[in-house]
Amino acid sequence: MLGSGFPYLVVPDAEGEREFPLMSGYMWRIGRNDACDIALASKRVSRDHAIIQRDDSGDYYLIDMGSQNGSFVNDRRVSTPALLRDGDRLSIGEFVFTFRWPDGGSNPASSVMTETAATEACFQRQFLTVLVVDIRDFTRLTQRTEQSVLSEAIGTWFRHASEIMKRHGAWALKYIGDAVMSTWLHSEPGAASRDLTQILQALVEFAEVTSALEADFQLPAPIRIGAGINTGYASVGNTGTRTFTDYTALGDAVNAAFRIESASKDIGADVVIGASTFEALHFSPVREHHFQPHDARLKGYDAPVRVWAASLEGIKAFLDESPKPS
Repeated sequence: MLGSGFPYLVVPDAEGEREFPLMSGYMWRIGRNDACDIALASKRVSRDHAIIQRDDSGDYYLIDMGSQNGSFVNDRRVSTPALLRDGDRLSIGEFVFTFRWPDGGSNPASSVMTETAATEACFQRQFLTVLVVDIRDFTRLTQRTEQSVLSEAIGTWFRHASEIMKRHGAWALKYIGDAVMSTWLHSEPGAASRDLTQILQALVEFAEVTSALEADFQLPAPIRIGAGINTGYASVGNTGTRTFTDYTALGDAVNAAFRIESASKDIGADVVIGASTFEALHFSPVREHHFQPHDARLKGYDAPVRVWAASLEGIKAFLDESPKPS
């Protein structure tokens, strides 16, 4: 048994129940995704369903991540961050957890989050576009390149990513192995069309500086990239603290961007975009000329998903031939 002074979740499992400590860190993910801290194998649970987050004052909140079936505290659906107290029942899909903190709990005065605290410590639902750029055949490149040279080249690649994406309005960047995830927040759904021209321009510029790395570092082969772009709603916020910020986006729209990028390899295309992204390009009469439809099988999806593929040269031509969105 965990000490009574520490908060924990009573989690159902195959053997009955187990205790999951909430002591180390500031955020714990719950969902169907294997990468979640508490992974739940159920179709009623979204891949990134909810999180439990501890703010700087020590209070714990349950935050729904835009899940399809919702998250509940004491049978009430969560629409805003819900403050947790000892004994609260958390329902996600068919699973019911109990939040325990017998000797803790929150200050009654903090039971309603202030606007400032919510902005700094919790997630909010936001319409956004996610760009995932991955280095193709990276394993083969590592086998043929001296480690010190490769490290310098990849470090330069990441630096270019930061400079280019931020110059074109990216809200946040993440470096994940040999991939870069960039996120743009749209002020409203209609703003996605205007922002996408910046996103595609950033991708074109990034591809150009990537191709220059072969000559700059005398690599044995050119560095090639592939990209996936997806637009939709996700939860955005700070997974760190007020002192150490770590802004990120979580949810199905983000997961789909990574799945779409992976699908680009199967399709054999440089760039693949999701349905909402393609729809946001409605301002251009040439979109169907440069983007070709495909029904892709994305990991975690029961049925094929319609996506649109293009080459990097096609993206350049699309930008040259398209009018500016109003």
